[in-house]
Amino acid sequence: MLIPSGALAVLQSGGAPRALPKVPPLNPHAIQRAGRIGVPVDVRIQHEDRTIDAHTRDVSATGFFAVTSVSFVVGTIVDCVLCVPVSGLSEQSFGTRARIVRRDLGGYGLVFVEPPASLVDAITSLSST
Repeated sequence: MLIPSGALAVLQSGGAPRALPKVPPLNPHAIQRAGRIGVPVDVRIQHEDRTIDAHTRDVSATGFFAVTSVSFVVGTIVDCVLCVPVSGLSEQSFGTRARIVRRDLGGYGLVFVEPPASLVDAITSLSST
């Protein structure tokens, strides 16, 4: 069986460490709603008939920045599953909805839409580790 080159590249890079993209400086006029934590978190984004696997550049109690080259329309609400590190090497999956609020180089900023309290607690605890 022949594996397509794109699929083979994904399989071969599966265990490779991912470098975090540099966080650009905040716009001096931007109002930051919550402290950002620069941590790569695996995220699966679902919208209509598409499922996109991505990772975060940073997360906060109010949202995250998803690193992806896939195109979305700002304002779109998507379903997300975030795999947040909880202790040691373990992680916990949390499902929530999020609104795409901005497009930037390398991906999109998303804000959570009524996230479960357990997700907010898990993200908040990342800043203390």
